[in-house]
Amino acid sequence: MDPAQLAFQEYMLGGKKKSEAAAVSTPSPAGSKKQSQESASWKKRKKQASPVFKAIQGKLEEWNDVDGQLGAVLESVGNLRFRIWCASRKIRERKRPGGDGRERGGGGGENEWESCGPRGGDAHDVLELEDIDLAMNHDLLQHERMIGAARALISSLAQVLDALGRRMNEWMMLDYPADGADSEGLLEKTEQLFVLLSEQLYRKQLLVKQVLDSCHDGLIEEGATFSGDQGGNPRTLARRACSEWNAGDNKGSLAIKDLLRIGSLQL
Repeated sequence: MDPAQLAFQEYMLGGKKKSEAAAVSTPSPAGSKKQSQESASWKKRKKQASPVFKAIQGKLEEWNDVDGQLGAVLESVGNLRFRIWCASRKIRERKRPGGDGRERGGGGGENEWESCGPRGGDAHDVLELEDIDLAMNHDLLQHERMIGAARALISSLAQVLDALGRRMNEWMMLDYPADGADSEGLLEKTEQLFVLLSEQLYRKQLLVKQVLDSCHDGLIEEGATFSGDQGGNPRTLARRACSEWNAGDNKGSLAIKDLLRIGSLQL
């Protein structure tokens, strides 16, 4: 081959290789734009996820607050029902012929001082009948207020759980990836906690319903019968509701504490 042609061929082949190397090393404008869009979308979802998780933590704190208030209200209902029963029983005893305890020892006999001092009788023995009746009426009014508060609080507890479910839906709709930050594990824990709280709400709604349905004449009347619709003995049901209120809540309480300990959502 002619040396001039050989030189020309080598020149052409060398120039082609250089152009191919340049093509490989030069990034594609379309690929760079796509990566930039994905990065911007990722940062946007990251910015949106943290406030949603903070809102979930706020709902969990609200759940604890309302649940504690409702438990205290039920304890108050139980105490009031016992006091109302004691006062009504003492009123019935006083209204019987010769039933006034302060008159039994009024003749100067050996039991004259039986009801005096801290050890004698109960508190109602030193009160007039009108005072006992006034105290019972006050307890009945307070009992009515506590029953209204129980209705309002159990409704608020259901609303808190509903709001918690909506926040969890917002979190899942963000479709934020869990690249080494355990956000998927955190979301799964929150979903499990939501199931636990739903079961707790159902159980506590039943307890509150039993207490509400037991508001009948058995609060003050002796020997009152309790049908299935009335729910049973009002004092027994109130005591049982108080004793069973936090039964089985340990797992849910621990899960709530774990989520509340997280300062921020590190995604």
